[in-house]
Amino acid sequence: MAYKHAILASLLLILAGCESTQVHAKADKQTNAAPKWVMVPPASSNELLYAVGSAPITLNEELARKAAEESARAEIAKLIQVEVNATTEVNIASSNGSISSHFNEAIVNRAPRLELSGIQFKDSYIDKARNSAYILASFDKVQAIADLQTKIHFADGELNAWQSGMGDGLQKLRAAIGFKTQLFERQRLNQQLVFLANEGISLATGISLNNQLADQVLDSLSFSIEGSRDAALESKLAEMLNQQGIRVAASGQSDFSLTYQVRWRAMSRDNMFYSIADANVSLKHKNTILNTFKQKAKGVSSDPDYAKDKAIEKLGELFAQEMSEGLLATL
Repeated sequence: MAYKHAILASLLLILAGCESTQVHAKADKQTNAAPKWVMVPPASSNELLYAVGSAPITLNEELARKAAEESARAEIAKLIQVEVNATTEVNIASSNGSISSHFNEAIVNRAPRLELSGIQFKDSYIDKARNSAYILASFDKVQAIADLQTKIHFADGELNAWQSGMGDGLQKLRAAIGFKTQLFERQRLNQQLVFLANEGISLATGISLNNQLADQVLDSLSFSIEGSRDAALESKLAEMLNQQGIRVAASGQSDFSLTYQVRWRAMSRDNMFYSIADANVSLKHKNTILNTFKQKAKGVSSDPDYAKDKAIEKLGELFAQEMSEGLLATL
């Protein structure tokens, strides 16, 4: 009888051990199971939005989490529709065919992506079976609206108090570009506010007047063409630059100077003449080189002289855009 009791006790211990093992196994399985939000994000409300971002694990889990965070940001952006093409999302008023319009376009093209405020990363999950990382993000619309309003009011205070300043052409240029850049950022913030709150903050009259003043500063800048040793080239370039809204002045009387070094190549085919210009351009302020860039243009005509003129015209057209982008890179 004692022997039977011993066997029975041993069996009970074995069964207890098996049950314990099964409980731990079940707990481990529950611990490693994917959270519900991986497949179905929490329900969004008028104040709080949820989105899930994911990314494959290629190098390590930390990099995958970072990539999943960016994916979650993109999903939030889709929900609130703030990803708008940079060239159409804002209109900074200025006349076409003026140097200010070229600077405005360059500012838009160089603007960094607008970061969303109010995003928080609530949870993360690593799915080893699928070798993927998941991030649950939330977006607090109330907080985002308050943050946007604060940023816009701060920008309005600085924009309203802006003055064109004194000094030489470079100092005036920097002041005007600083204003234009801040104005563009302010208008992007306001557009995001409109998406979230259905109402933006109107631009004060004083800021609109300062914007016009900044345009006048940019349009008043003058350039001289020097060192080309080609009177015909300088004359034609001056004509084209004037058509682009760039004021050309005599040497020593301008805010900036341009040095063109052009290498010409000519060829003919089927009674047509091709004139190809490879130009190196240096943009200077006083004795300081601000930027250098290369230009390439081609003119085609049945007349060789006219083909060359067309190539010079294209050089002038290219310069306006490249000059504004080049100057912005140095400021």
